[in-house]
Amino acid sequence: MDEKAENAEKKEPIWNHLQELLNRLKIILVSIILVSVFVMLIPSSFFPFFDDNNLNLTQNISNNETNNYLYDTFTSSLLKKIEKDILPDGVSLIAGSWTSLLEVYFLLSIAIAIVLCFPIIVYEIYKFLEPALYKRERNLFIKFFVASILLFIFGIALAYLLILPITFKILMFFVNMLGVLPLISIDNFVFLVVAMLLGTGFVFTSPVLLYFLIKTKILNYNSIASRRKYVYAALLIVIMILTPDPTIVTDVILIVPLIVLFEIALYIGKRGADF
Repeated sequence: MDEKAENAEKKEPIWNHLQELLNRLKIILVSIILVSVFVMLIPSSFFPFFDDNNLNLTQNISNNETNNYLYDTFTSSLLKKIEKDILPDGVSLIAGSWTSLLEVYFLLSIAIAIVLCFPIIVYEIYKFLEPALYKRERNLFIKFFVASILLFIFGIALAYLLILPITFKILMFFVNMLGVLPLISIDNFVFLVVAMLLGTGFVFTSPVLLYFLIKTKILNYNSIASRRKYVYAALLIVIMILTPDPTIVTDVILIVPLIVLFEIALYIGKRGADF
């Protein structure tokens, strides 16, 4: 009986942790679904930053064509803006199939929702870990929360403003060199953009996670510092997977700031671990 009671006590916390994890994941999932539906349906006319974009795009569309749909949604207008900002001149998007258009629409809406719900994701992860943290470790949450959001936004901005345009210009160079038509299927384009933006955003939050793990003594500074070359190699592999650029230009642009952030996180984490 004593052994059964001890086993029950050991199993109960594990079940409680799993239940808590499922509850947190459920909140994250519901939030992403709700925001996805919102951006799928909300008219883009509610957002002033789409006005100039829509005016420029509709100049080439006849009045009969514009009456074929009800309105531009947040998702559809954002897709047009991404196409305008990132694709080089002369490149056109084509639909591989009718179903691919729906897949693209849903994928982009979910990606938008993940970006908008990122603060909720960070908060729910923290709430799951909170019972295992000491009071001094819980006091780090505000710094962890703010730094994670800022680095996530920085990663997305870097990919959107620099990495993606450079990548497509390099790919366009090979298109011109081979003499083929610059046509890209819309599903490949959106998948690449979403993977690059979200991947870069999440990768750039890794130094903050590293600092938090060292600060809370979950990871040992000396162990991580002595194996930093393996960490850099892993980051480089992830970056090479994310970027289709056949050259090393975009890889270097991404890996350099990541190494700097990683070293800063190690330095600050070491100072915090010493106290």
